[in-house]
Amino acid sequence: MTIGELRAEWRRAFERSGLNPGDADLLIGDALDRPFSFLLAHEEDPVSEDLAEEVALLMRRRLAREPLQYIRGRTEFFGRDFRVDDRALIPRPETELLVEEIVRALPSGARVIDVGTGSGCIAVTLSLERPDLHVLATDRSLEALALARKNCETLGARVRFIACDVFSAVATRLDAIASNPPYVPSADLAGLAPEVRDHEPEMALTPGTWGLETIQRILEDAPRLLGSKGLIILEIGFSQHEAVTELARKFGRTAAFRDDYSAIPRIAVLSPLRPGGD
Repeated sequence: MTIGELRAEWRRAFERSGLNPGDADLLIGDALDRPFSFLLAHEEDPVSEDLAEEVALLMRRRLAREPLQYIRGRTEFFGRDFRVDDRALIPRPETELLVEEIVRALPSGARVIDVGTGSGCIAVTLSLERPDLHVLATDRSLEALALARKNCETLGARVRFIACDVFSAVATRLDAIASNPPYVPSADLAGLAPEVRDHEPEMALTPGTWGLETIQRILEDAPRLLGSKGLIILEIGFSQHEAVTELARKFGRTAAFRDDYSAIPRIAVLSPLRPGGD
């Protein structure tokens, strides 16, 4: 079998299963440790039995709907490669909008916390894009924190990590709270794509029946860390902006929203109703 024949075989298999055949090319390239351009230029090269079996193992994982990012062990976020696996949620392009908003909004030297950091993509990116910021990150999963710390070390960021639920163990006064919290109502989990439903950590997807339980907890405890000042910047789910607006008002904040690439309100910026001192 040649590289070209191997590609054709697995691309057909992916198409029959409703998967992107380009995923097959990426996995073959990973097995060869070569870029896609190499596959095209070396279609007539023979494939060893060991390599064919290695490729088959990768392909079977993807056909079982394991996320491509977990199989490859990495994904791109804000132009950088982050390690990812089933210890944490896979970073999405929409979350880059959250980072952009924080980078734009915070003054020099601000202190910001990333609640539920997962892979660390938000906290690490903030530290690298804005080295003047003092960045903390929390997660209740020790496994996720280990992954986040590894990404932090590999990419050369400066982040302080704290193991706790939301920010229960944090006492530092802050200027901003950021989070991509779990926001999927538990009843909606069954309708998610199998890559998400069956492979990503459930506690990173849903906080409970409502979907806004974690956001409410952040708002309830935010005054302890922010005083009467400071921003809360969150990623939210589809059609949640009205409920988030009401929830923010209940806790003395106004809500403004930034749309994602599908014109859905995705990033919530929650500001104090009135400026004031601590």
